[in-house]
Amino acid sequence: MGMEFESLIFAGDFSRRATAKEIQSLLALFQKTQGTFIKEGEEIIGLDLPAGALTLEPGGQFEFSAPPLARIAEVAALFEAYQRRLVASCEALGLKAVSMGYDPVTSLEERFWMPKARYKVMAPYMLKKGTLGQEMMTGTCTTQINLDYASEADMVRKMRVAMALQPLATALFANSPLVKGEKTHYLSYRRHIWNHTDPDRCGLLAFVFEDNMGFERYADYALSVPMYFVKRRGAYINVAGRSFRDFLAGNLPELPGEKPLMQDWLDHLTTLFPEVRLKNVLELRGADSAPFPQVCQLAALWAGLLYDEEALQAAHDLVMSWDVADIMATQESVPVEGLASRIGKATLQEIARDILPMAKKGLGRLGEEEAAAYLLPLEDVARTGRVPAHALLESRAKEKDMAAFMEQIALS
Repeated sequence: MGMEFESLIFAGDFSRRATAKEIQSLLALFQKTQGTFIKEGEEIIGLDLPAGALTLEPGGQFEFSAPPLARIAEVAALFEAYQRRLVASCEALGLKAVSMGYDPVTSLEERFWMPKARYKVMAPYMLKKGTLGQEMMTGTCTTQINLDYASEADMVRKMRVAMALQPLATALFANSPLVKGEKTHYLSYRRHIWNHTDPDRCGLLAFVFEDNMGFERYADYALSVPMYFVKRRGAYINVAGRSFRDFLAGNLPELPGEKPLMQDWLDHLTTLFPEVRLKNVLELRGADSAPFPQVCQLAALWAGLLYDEEALQAAHDLVMSWDVADIMATQESVPVEGLASRIGKATLQEIARDILPMAKKGLGRLGEEEAAAYLLPLEDVARTGRVPAHALLESRAKEKDMAAFMEQIALS
């Protein structure tokens, strides 16, 4: 399991997001005890750690990517220690960390951009595709999990289950109902933003459920997604909107006669943002960020479901009985309706009541019985229909002062 966990960093009074220099100072504080800076020119853009890495998203979102871990107890120990370290480091610099799906304080115009060259290519292109791409880049946070597959056939089954159930993950972990401090009709505003970012490279992939799904089919999809950039000698060449197929033929106007290297292909794959991204692992991207121990809940759900053969086959049989159009439609309704969204005749709340026992039994067969305790909060959500966003809305209604509300939800 390779977990990725993002947080928003604010000034101590929550009046603004931390600046690029403040966030770089946070990286420097981490680096005093361990790690090697990742730089782009003279700018610090990340930190390689003995166990994982810290990287910065476009708006300075602070991301911890853990190394692959085999047991959920290891995930718990690492992320609990990381959250303590993050909180202590922020306190030392007069900053605050918040983990939720979307920045509830600032507007797009009030945010800065991290000084990374690829973002200078991506940001203008986002204005040409969808309507909320720059909001996605600077305002959203997620918790992601990367999982192994053993073969092409194993990848296909896991990807189908994971793809079909990403709307369920969005609903269970919905944690972004506020914009500029005000209540919205969204439970996951982050998911709404992603639904309006770039239809070429985002969302659910219907072809995953077709008979010809495999590595080649995904490669065909990747070739059809417009490029962002080509990296040469440390510089990012803007080729936004160009075709990788033309690049293969040596027909890129910006690099006439030049054909791609394998690294160009690997770079291109990082610019695809479907709900489940295929790499040498499967990256599941549907959940809003939230404080520890949400990362363990996510790990328990997906490990129990996808790593146990019996649970995987049961889940695969279930999702393959659904109409693909219904799955795709749920992605549009889930930001507002949450667990009330439907796939066919069943609500996501009803589906959760089927899926969570599969995951729990899967954990037992994997020898992860103790980790099943992390599913208990999700079982409560499935029973009551109350997702994390509901608690946020209630807290915001009781606390009229925004700074006081933010203090309540800050990492501690």
